[in-house]
Amino acid sequence: MLNINTGLRKLDESGEKINVGLIGVGQMGRGIVTQVFKMKGMNIPIIANRSVDRAKAAFQSAGVDCKDIYVTNTVSEAENAVKSGKYVVTEDFEVVTKVLPVDVVIEATGVPEIGAHTALKSIYNGKHIVMLNVETDVTVGPLLKRMADSAGIVYTVSAGDEPGAIKELYDFADAVGFKVIAVGKGKNNPVNRDVTPDTMRQKAEEKRINPRMLTSFVDATNTMIELTAVSNALGFVPSQRGLIGPKAALKDLPKLFSLKAQGGILDRYEVVDYVLGIAPGVFVIVTSDHPVIKETMAYVSMGEGPNYVLFRPYHLVCIETPLSAARAFLYGEPTIAPVGVFWLQPPF
Repeated sequence: MLNINTGLRKLDESGEKINVGLIGVGQMGRGIVTQVFKMKGMNIPIIANRSVDRAKAAFQSAGVDCKDIYVTNTVSEAENAVKSGKYVVTEDFEVVTKVLPVDVVIEATGVPEIGAHTALKSIYNGKHIVMLNVETDVTVGPLLKRMADSAGIVYTVSAGDEPGAIKELYDFADAVGFKVIAVGKGKNNPVNRDVTPDTMRQKAEEKRINPRMLTSFVDATNTMIELTAVSNALGFVPSQRGLIGPKAALKDLPKLFSLKAQGGILDRYEVVDYVLGIAPGVFVIVTSDHPVIKETMAYVSMGEGPNYVLFRPYHLVCIETPLSAARAFLYGEPTIAPVGVFWLQPPF
């Protein structure tokens, strides 16, 4: 993400902005709108949402006057409104993917089918697509990435969620020449596979989130989905079916994520897993057997090696999502995307 601030500032100084179309204004979508309106060089001129009132409220919360909000489900009217400086709300997500001033579409519904349709229409219409919808990515992401590449469009999963944060940390470690042997994320509660939306409803209401979403956090569905996206992007594999999910302190991770023969928990390297006790952070485990590097790492209090943990103690979800849109527009790069080939027919 280095120098994105410079690129955005230059756009702003030249009077230009990256126009972002947003699909979905739940908790995350509303946060995206608010954050973009605080940034230089970016704008959200159009939102699609099933509830028009909720989309209008998101704009107003970000400081848009209600008289400047225009509601339409017609592409031509939306384009004219955007070009005249209005902010458009539509119930039809396809309108967002077709409006000419839109450079990047952010999909934030969390619904696999809607996400797939949005990404497909965005690619067809020449819009970069940012998925704050990892559910879609792990379902059809490889196919969407292949189609986007063929069209010269950036397909990317969002910064700010754990997969994007892990990939950024991995890229740093890889760039400086470390061998990355494991990556993962923290989980903030023990796994309970017996919970249901009904049993979690009261807690969900207290937290003001969807009961199904909270259930997916507690029963580890969300963790499995996120680490599937990481696996698809890095070519790493699960440590075991269902993952191990040890409870551990940060300082213990280098030893823990070593091979069983060395006193660790792993059967092999290049794996993904989660750890109870380090949420909301993400980590990569790196290794080096070079004496000079080991000496330097000891000097900067990273341990004696040969394994070391690089840790990022936060992920800011929707606050970081606009950076993926900026990166796609400015540099033509994804934050994180699957690297595998989607076979239309079995390769045998």
